[in-house]
Amino acid sequence: MFGFVCVVIVTAAPDPSALAAKLADPSARRRDEAARELLEIGPSAAPALEGAASSSDPEVRTRARALLALLRDGAKSEIRLRQAESCVRDALRAEDGLDPGSDHDARIAALLPESSRSLADAARRMANRGFVPRPLASALARHATSESLLALAEFVRDERVFPSGGLAAAREIDRAFAATPERADGVRDDAREALAALDLATRSDHAPTRRMAVALYGALVNASHDERLVELAGDTDAGVRAETARVMGLYAPARFARALRGLTCDTAAHVREAAFSALLRVPGVPHPEPAVSAADDASPAVRAAAARLLGRDATPDSLPVLETLATDPSVRVRAAARRSLAALR
Repeated sequence: MFGFVCVVIVTAAPDPSALAAKLADPSARRRDEAARELLEIGPSAAPALEGAASSSDPEVRTRARALLALLRDGAKSEIRLRQAESCVRDALRAEDGLDPGSDHDARIAALLPESSRSLADAARRMANRGFVPRPLASALARHATSESLLALAEFVRDERVFPSGGLAAAREIDRAFAATPERADGVRDDAREALAALDLATRSDHAPTRRMAVALYGALVNASHDERLVELAGDTDAGVRAETARVMGLYAPARFARALRGLTCDTAAHVREAAFSALLRVPGVPHPEPAVSAADDASPAVRAAAARLLGRDATPDSLPVLETLATDPSVRVRAAARRSLAALR
């Protein structure tokens, strides 16, 4: 006869008194977390807060009384909004306060979506006086909501962010999507208004603005169903074409394989290199022709990119091309070719 043991794990409920004591913590982040947990506990936290409201520490008294008022009014969102505004102010004042992984940035993440709205408000105030700094543009992308994405898109469209800042923000979104792919659909659902502003920015007369716009647009649009990127692959500016090749390869390589193969013949070497790098992501049968054609390209960077592509797409007929590249005058090309040959063997 067999018996079964049922193990029940009981998680201890948060102790309101311990949380109230944390309202005196030197760390603003821990104070915010304690306040948030006290509000989540609800009315049963009131006795602990009433004790804290009589503390000899005036700051603890003020925090406890504010929390009590919110508990009685049922206005939990109000305290989060105040905390969000406070933590964004603190982050903007601190050196490196908006850097990923900083304590301030972690507080902003914990207070989403209210903190994202505060970031957007702060950025708009700065944009009214000049340019939005790069760390703030990146934070708008990293803590993406519909409001922060719209603000960022408007800054790009209105040229209130430097190109380096706009591109850095786009890379933040790229990293976030790579780390948590499940987040991508939710962010894109929130980006419809931002996409409209970015579409206008891709038609700007200023090439750096178009490049910023396509970097963000490619990340936020459902690239597998978008024709605008195909149009942008024919932009008059090589930087825009290279950025278009990059986002095509990153977000929908199979969809844009034909356009990418066309860009391997571009007049600009860095566009050709970007196209070959993007083609590495295209699934399916080997397609060595573009790489074979680029084996005698004038640019060592392009020849190296072609060697990398042949490492995946080589066929018996194209293998001698890779062996020739392994003796190329450029150290970079030889190294890429030899790595590809080693992988094939």
